[in-house]
Amino acid sequence: MSLCVSAFIDNNIYVWSDGRICTKSGEMDFVVKDDYSKARVIGKRIVFLSGMLDIAESVFRKLSAQNSIEEIQQVARECYTKFKAANENKPAYQALEHGIELGILILEFEDGVPRYVQMVYSTDFEIDVTVPSNLEFFSFGAHSKEVLPILVAKVNAGVELSSAVEESYTEVADIHVGGRLQGSRMSTDNIAHSTAWIRDKQAYPIWKGRSSPFLADHFGNATMNKLTANTAQINSSDFNNGSIVGSSINVGNGQFTVDTDGNMYAGKGTFRGDITTGSTITGALIRTAASGRRMEVDAQGLRTYDANSTNRIRINTGSDNGVSAITFFGTGGSTAGEINSYQNSGGLSIISSDVFIGSNNTANPIRLQGAVTIDGNVEFRREVTGLNVGIGSVTGLQTQLDAIWAKLNNHTHDITLPTHNHGNSANQNWGGTFTTSRSA
Repeated sequence: MSLCVSAFIDNNIYVWSDGRICTKSGEMDFVVKDDYSKARVIGKRIVFLSGMLDIAESVFRKLSAQNSIEEIQQVARECYTKFKAANENKPAYQALEHGIELGILILEFEDGVPRYVQMVYSTDFEIDVTVPSNLEFFSFGAHSKEVLPILVAKVNAGVELSSAVEESYTEVADIHVGGRLQGSRMSTDNIAHSTAWIRDKQAYPIWKGRSSPFLADHFGNATMNKLTANTAQINSSDFNNGSIVGSSINVGNGQFTVDTDGNMYAGKGTFRGDITTGSTITGALIRTAASGRRMEVDAQGLRTYDANSTNRIRINTGSDNGVSAITFFGTGGSTAGEINSYQNSGGLSIISSDVFIGSNNTANPIRLQGAVTIDGNVEFRREVTGLNVGIGSVTGLQTQLDAIWAKLNNHTHDITLPTHNHGNSANQNWGGTFTTSRSA
């Protein structure tokens, strides 16, 4: 177990945590280590973990400065669930008073506001946020209910804050809480650190006769800061950080190999993470999914597929024309058209049995810039405005107009008027057939 004490004073978050690690063998408790870091700076946060050491270490290894609170919650759940599934039926863990435990306290400033974020195993790591007031004290973990009134009483009695914390830890120290007292002062700008030692009220038995960076339990689990082994057989392992130097790897009888020069061969594989900038992948199939809606890239080109696994867009590498073309297909798989530059053509072609170019914004219509050649019939189904076409630009139009004017200029015809007197009997009746004259 572990104990964390915090205070918010004048826009500073003060944090203290002990460094004692203990283990139980039979009915005996032993001190294993007294300078373990239970509170660690991760980015602009201080993260404190209490409970089982193995779970705490697995959580710490997976955290980064970029994690959100929700991502930290997910890591805690995964690590706790995995450890519990593997150990809950073991007698040593069944005998524990509170079972397999894990608690997380995150201390941070969010937009200048101090926050204590608590997550514990008993509530499935439900996120509990506390915003402290000035001069407010807070405790989390083992003996938290005991230490807080002791600390507040000492501060109210005029004991300097850091001394009051050290004295309060001394009063509650036992086999579970003790060792190094790690302190931190966190503001919105920086984090400062200090250390002291908690005085034990009695002597406790030391695991394997001494306190060391070597951690081991009676199940055969071990943690050590550094290991040098001339020979070793590792039946199963996880490598976190570190490096493998001067070795070769052969997995699956040649299916995945890395030689001592760094050359790698993989018979097949799936990449689930980022590929480093500057890497080169040759001769592989790269796809976003194994089936259904996806994109694929391989030596034959680039392809997109719809939800029915029908290839809808393709850029082929089978020929120069294929490389320069984007080919489109309908839902039934038949060719719908292509955009192609063709080898050495110097132009761009859009080809289909039915090409539609449209704009949904009437304020920004489709524009054709430059000389346009339309090699076929044109049909206008709507009003045409702004058309500025010279007579000479319309093939045959000038010839037709000239012919019309020639006929008009040389045309005469007869007009026959009936005899009439305009309704006045006094007028002379007149009428007859008359021939029109041509223009000058």
